[in-house]
Amino acid sequence: MDRPELGRWQLYKASQAQVVKWLIQTAGDTVRGTSALKAHQLLDLARSTADAATAVPPAIIASLQDVIDGRQSQANWHSQRSNARDNENHQWFIELLIKVRNILLPCVSNDRKPDTKAQNMDTICVKERLANVFSLLAIEEPSDSPLGNKPLILENDGMGPDFALWCHIKDMNDVREFIKEAWLKYTSGELSIVLVSQLAEVGIGLMRIEDEKFVAQYPQFNDYWKLLEYFNLEVHGSGKTICVTPLNIITNAQARNEELIRLICPAAAVLLREIRDEIKKLAGTTEGKALLRYSSKAEKIPSMRILELEAYDFSSILEVQVPELLAWIHFHKAKGKRSSTQMFDRLEFLCGMADYYDSELTPTWLVMACAIHLDLYEIIGDKPAVTAKAWLATTRGMKQQLDDINAHFAGLDHPSSDWRAELAPIFRRSDGSEDQLFVTKVGLEYQRSRGYSYADSDMLGKATSCIMGSPCVAGGALWSDRMAYHKVGIRFANLDLTLFALANLYTAITKSNLLKSTWEDIHFLINTHKPHTPLVPKIAGPYDAASHLRHYVRSLGCSLAQTSKYTSSSAVPTHEFVVDNHCTAVSPTSEFVVAITHGYHANDLLDTFDRGDLVETVLTKLTAESKGLKHGTKGKKGKKGTKHQPQFTVTEVLSTFKDHMIKDELHLNFDYPAFYMVGEKIRRGLHDLIPDIKDHLVGMALWEIVLRILRDSATAKEPTLLQKAAVIVGDIINAPGVSNKFSKEARNASSGGITKSLAPNIRPYNPAWTAELWEYFVRHRHSLHNVNMTIASSSASYITFYDPKGRKGNIDRITEAAERFWHLWSSVRLRMGIGGKLEEANAIGVQRKDGSKITFPLPATMKSLGLRGFEGFGIPLLEALDTPMEELANCSSLK
Repeated sequence: MDRPELGRWQLYKASQAQVVKWLIQTAGDTVRGTSALKAHQLLDLARSTADAATAVPPAIIASLQDVIDGRQSQANWHSQRSNARDNENHQWFIELLIKVRNILLPCVSNDRKPDTKAQNMDTICVKERLANVFSLLAIEEPSDSPLGNKPLILENDGMGPDFALWCHIKDMNDVREFIKEAWLKYTSGELSIVLVSQLAEVGIGLMRIEDEKFVAQYPQFNDYWKLLEYFNLEVHGSGKTICVTPLNIITNAQARNEELIRLICPAAAVLLREIRDEIKKLAGTTEGKALLRYSSKAEKIPSMRILELEAYDFSSILEVQVPELLAWIHFHKAKGKRSSTQMFDRLEFLCGMADYYDSELTPTWLVMACAIHLDLYEIIGDKPAVTAKAWLATTRGMKQQLDDINAHFAGLDHPSSDWRAELAPIFRRSDGSEDQLFVTKVGLEYQRSRGYSYADSDMLGKATSCIMGSPCVAGGALWSDRMAYHKVGIRFANLDLTLFALANLYTAITKSNLLKSTWEDIHFLINTHKPHTPLVPKIAGPYDAASHLRHYVRSLGCSLAQTSKYTSSSAVPTHEFVVDNHCTAVSPTSEFVVAITHGYHANDLLDTFDRGDLVETVLTKLTAESKGLKHGTKGKKGKKGTKHQPQFTVTEVLSTFKDHMIKDELHLNFDYPAFYMVGEKIRRGLHDLIPDIKDHLVGMALWEIVLRILRDSATAKEPTLLQKAAVIVGDIINAPGVSNKFSKEARNASSGGITKSLAPNIRPYNPAWTAELWEYFVRHRHSLHNVNMTIASSSASYITFYDPKGRKGNIDRITEAAERFWHLWSSVRLRMGIGGKLEEANAIGVQRKDGSKITFPLPATMKSLGLRGFEGFGIPLLEALDTPMEELANCSSLK
């Protein structure tokens, strides 16, 4: 199926067609011919509809109200950057829509569910989908010209770029807010780390796709800085202090651009530009040229710095990643054709940075992706490597489990060693990354060999600036490794029909009332696979052992004649026959796993795919199909055979992806290889029940053991084998923590099931605190009361000011004060961050630029405030210090 259409702009056009089409259809013969429909003629259509006493569906009024509300929202913004005549046109059109609504309002039908078929409309109830979405109905000059008698096409007055740009910016901001909200839910334990990291990657991919499509339609917006110029804005400053002013002062009205600045995040654009300049600058130095001569092997990567000050602050993290970014961009571009086996080569933000390195343009989507990373690092706070820790711990557990299985079957003809070898690349990747992501003894030795003086044992275990530890990068590795392990786990489940045999044995035992305890893990698997591959027969009424046996034998791939033979005699089918003919093989039930692997290296266990495959899968195979549009179609046909693409908001796409992930996580997180070993323990316990077991060198397959037990249960007067099997199974699953071990572990690792004790202990940074501290600093210590600037947005990485007057003197004063502020803030954070516990600190020791040293006593009242992730102590500290703040601000380093 073709890619669905996304965003407000598409739904906005659908809203136009919806309302106008209904008005035209209900107007009867009022309009004929071929002329275009003027906006003012909507009044005549509405009057014709009302005069004919036509019942108006409630959804039409609701949709029209959404049009009015959304249009007013856009008009309010537009009025700040246009002339009076334009504003009159906007308001005139809104008033026209209100008149249309008021004319139709008395005719609203009492039907709660209008007859959509009679109205010949694809979707009549659009309120839910189109809430706060703008209408594409054209603005025109007021006119008294009579209504024509020709086919009706509503004219567009040429305001498309302005309106489309606003919709596009709002869509990208929707993605940013959706991702931010999801990560905040991760910090509270509602969502899993793998889900939110993949959600961020999909969201950034959506922004790239839509931005590229938007730029193709409106090339005048192919550069972020052109976009700022279009908005009559310019940016001053660098680093952490950004000042935004109008390019040209509007005389008749002063635009309040704080909301716009928050939406487009110019600080992120400045950060990207400065990082690119730093990368290019490094590339021209001796150090940079030497760096580019290194091979891509792990031991030759640039030195990683320890993240201390950079907690919360993505701008500082990105700054220290410059050498690694240079090396990666160089190797990435040297490949020519990007290799899909490399994690970095399919990550949107990193690939965007590589493209941006050689480009003269700044893509708007890349700026918004940078803004998302600024948000994420504030949310994960003082634990910037939380995703990396989850990835390494999970992959380490997978490796240990497969190594234990290999040791168990050492010397035997068992496929586990081959399957372990297939996953060797992901284990090598995680093992090789550990010394890069965290400070280890090996890492300290390597850092010292590169000239760094990290020797403090207190540094062990601390996070580094390695790109692999970034939330989307480590999260992508975690998700990819989890899928690969899951596919191997499905192989274990199907090996010797282990899962099928266990499910049927347990069912026979419990239905025969031979076991009172509940094996929650097997219940979980039976229920999980029921919609796809039912493992056990439906049993209505009393348990019938003979019927169960026949179903079991038929599931082994036997014909009716063979079933009669194997249920009434001691004969059994050969293992080769069962392996080739059985119909009990389970497969991944995750729609997303199936979708992402179908067509993208389907036979590759490691799930390597190219950049964009992830988001394309979400768009064309998950979102559209979840709305009833099957893959391979070209869209829905209208009345006259016309076709249109499915249309979704960006948040609909992200919500659909999130819902799929939540639904599938339990299954993906279930440890099938470990569960297989429980089955293996049961199989070995059942050996002694079969007389001819000694004829099998490596033991009888579990499916055959269960066949003999079920046959004995159905044919013997006393089902002794089943009774004995029940004792063996009961002894194993009744051991402490066994019956629900793997389903519980899966639930605890999945969204919606994470217990409070397992929720991450993270304190998100509050951006308002930076602004609050700044206000104290400039107002009380620098007397900048008369500066006509507002803080448009702030974070741990930047403060963005807005001055509608655009006075250069204000900018210089603000920048000078801000430089002192950021130095002070970093110094206090450094002392508090490295000093351990705040209550143990007695003073702040500093060194001035001239080399002299001074110590400021820390008031006793400060010791009870607590660090709280640098939030809540800053202003009281500054107010309590006896020495003027200028003394601190002029310090060059701490003692």
